[in-house]
Amino acid sequence: MFLTHFHADHTLGLLKLRYGVDKVVCYHPEDKNGFADLFIHKLSIEYKQNNHLSLLL
Repeated sequence: MFLTHFHADHTLGLLKLRYGVDKVVCYHPEDKNGFADLFIHKLSIEYKQNNHLSLLL
């Protein structure tokens, strides 16, 4: 999954996905604050910062 930015309308669905059985990889742009709760309670989501994502937008 590719996350373009950390506005609530783009991230709220991740709150539910993190409790899933399967691992989900989420690529995201650089953002020091982001949606902090997502990074603290990762559970089944693996976050990978993609520095080149902004080039695609």
